[in-house]
Amino acid sequence: MARTAERTLTVVLDPHDDLHTLNRLRRLHARPFGQVVCEPTPTGGPSGLARSVLAALGKDADLGPRRDPLWRLVDVHLRAERTRQLIVLRAHTLTYAALRRLADITGSVEIHLWLVAHTERLPGPVAQLLEALPHDTSELDRLFEQTPDLTDDHDDVDELPAGAGLEFPYL
Repeated sequence: MARTAERTLTVVLDPHDDLHTLNRLRRLHARPFGQVVCEPTPTGGPSGLARSVLAALGKDADLGPRRDPLWRLVDVHLRAERTRQLIVLRAHTLTYAALRRLADITGSVEIHLWLVAHTERLPGPVAQLLEALPHDTSELDRLFEQTPDLTDDHDDVDELPAGAGLEFPYL
């Protein structure tokens, strides 16, 4: 009996890409509640995405140039941290190989993967990924509804740091 594929991948287009929305997305990062926001380096390739995910999880990814151990670490730490939702910003800058590797890992662990592309149309690598996997598309408002902002202080919205990692506001 074939198992029905659940949709654990959602793509969100953000054509305006304004600073207020970006800061609001960054505030969704709440590791203790299973919400992780990752802002990968645009030119990092698959290993750069793995390092960015590990940094968003608060882990040191300095293992040298080898690729496979990084992705094994991503898999292990996503499971260990009990991540329920992984929100990847700047998905339009990622390669198909990086996106597919991440989608495969999050799918096997049943983590909901949100890819936020800050463009008007789907970029080629994201469109190619969507051809192969069951997915949903969504508006930014639905992302904000599905992943509530768990931080208490909203006054310093414009002063949140760029990038992923330890500078994010942990609870």
